[in-house]
Amino acid sequence: LEGQGNFAFGGAATNSGGEVPILFFSRQIGFSRGQSVPVIAGGRLTGRVGRYQIGAVNIETGDKEEASAVRTNFTAVRVKRDFLRRSNIGLIATARTPASSGEDRNLAFGADANLLLLSNVTASAYYARTDSPWRTRGQASYRGRFDYAGDRWGWTGEHLLIGPDFNPEVGFVRRTDFRRSFGQFRFSPRPANSRRVRKYSYTGSMDYVTDAAVEHLMEKELHGTFNTDFQNGDALNVDYTRNYELVDRSFDINPGTSVPAGGYDYHNLRAQYSLGQQRKISGRLSAAYGTLYEGTKAEAAYGGRVAIIPQFSLEPSVTLNWVRLPYGDFEAPVISTRIIFTPNSRTALTSFLQYNGGSRALSTSVRLRWEYRGGSEIFVVYSDGRSTTEPGSPALVNRSVALKVTRLLRF
Repeated sequence: LEGQGNFAFGGAATNSGGEVPILFFSRQIGFSRGQSVPVIAGGRLTGRVGRYQIGAVNIETGDKEEASAVRTNFTAVRVKRDFLRRSNIGLIATARTPASSGEDRNLAFGADANLLLLSNVTASAYYARTDSPWRTRGQASYRGRFDYAGDRWGWTGEHLLIGPDFNPEVGFVRRTDFRRSFGQFRFSPRPANSRRVRKYSYTGSMDYVTDAAVEHLMEKELHGTFNTDFQNGDALNVDYTRNYELVDRSFDINPGTSVPAGGYDYHNLRAQYSLGQQRKISGRLSAAYGTLYEGTKAEAAYGGRVAIIPQFSLEPSVTLNWVRLPYGDFEAPVISTRIIFTPNSRTALTSFLQYNGGSRALSTSVRLRWEYRGGSEIFVVYSDGRSTTEPGSPALVNRSVALKVTRLLRF
């Protein structure tokens, strides 16, 4: 993951919905059907030369019959050029090439631009295509986005298309065959001479999603938010969402509970209070209630930080869901805690514990980071996953120990 910013494409960081495809996703390498695949050899080059940022990766993986994996070469090349003050344009190309002639190769390429037009005006655009044998429908994807982020007023417009056969096999795409149009408007007045309130914000948005051919409505969301920022760093947020969702085939929303195919209208009202970071105990406390798939859903949550001493802190998180549907009722609690200990600026010990009530899974991890010299680090990570479906002690499902050493060479 080091240097992954060199391969960022299409302004994905400005996409709150996570729909913008990633053309290079390193976790596609070394895995097949949920199993690890041996890596024979590889190399990576990242850096900056003048106004250019470059990134190149070439990795060869081996055969693994039980994972249905054959020897394959993965390649990614990325070039970006800075211009004006903080704008850039770039190109990217990736290739997945199996050694066996009977396997399909995959190519992806694209061009993008990220523009800072003024201090509060930004625009981004990209166009990308993939090339895979036996795929004859739309293999293109493009996006354009414009943002005006003034202090008192703001608006956003975006249009995104991902074709039905867009398939970057060295990347990641959340879903295909859709066209998304999004618009948002914000008004944020600052009350004069108020000792308690710093700013109010009124925000309205609409998200409209169809299939790529614009023949079927897949999703529609109307969202309104009222937010109050207080002078002490706290904030109060109330939002209302009204949704339409087309479920093209039934799915299991929880073990033993299946939602049938069909079109669903539902809505949700949420209130959240956030405690400022300057407090010993900070975080967000929220509650929500609404309808969901012809039933109801209630939620209560807290996520925050407890600063015991500057070097030691806890980050507890609790989310409780109560869902009542015509097809079955269930509860889905998620409880987690992160423990952070930083004895000095070069050493950090982090532990994470999470319980997911929906899947009855318990996961833990511990990570030690030590910067033994400037820019050079050692990481030691232990993690395991356990199941609590059976009575008694949680049964071990997986366990791993990883060691990583980096050394920065200066020329």
